[in-house]
Amino acid sequence: MLELKRRVGLSKYMNQPEIKEKFRRQMMRLHKEQKLTNYVFTRPHRKLKESIKRSGLNGFLTERPVLGFMVDEVNYNIKIAVEVDGCYWHGCSTHGVLNPIAAVGKRIKKDKKEKYVLERDGWLLLRFWEHEINEDMSGVISRLRRAVNERLHTVSCA
Repeated sequence: MLELKRRVGLSKYMNQPEIKEKFRRQMMRLHKEQKLTNYVFTRPHRKLKESIKRSGLNGFLTERPVLGFMVDEVNYNIKIAVEVDGCYWHGCSTHGVLNPIAAVGKRIKKDKKEKYVLERDGWLLLRFWEHEINEDMSGVISRLRRAVNERLHTVSCA
């Protein structure tokens, strides 16, 4: 923030209360806008989110933390986490998309770690590829519905 003040040239004016307040409000607005831009959904994620809602699967929340990972869709009651993986960025083997960027390798490692950590704590992590959502949404919702029913049965029997 101090660096921003220097860049904007406000540091010498910050002792004036009205300028300080105006700067504070601008920073809060920018921070709010930044938070909102972090939650722009990909097209497949948006399609899945809408389909979950239409299918009547209740209890799913969007972009929530689970054990240190931000998960696309999560149901805390029955411990189901859903991730939507883009074919390009997550290294889809079905489409043969080989992204040469090193970030993909890191992302694949992060995905494996996420799966390990969540499953170790009793969570069910469902991953859906972008092409699955685009080509077979009914199959995706069926898998999700089956998982929800199994978890509900397990929770009610315990």
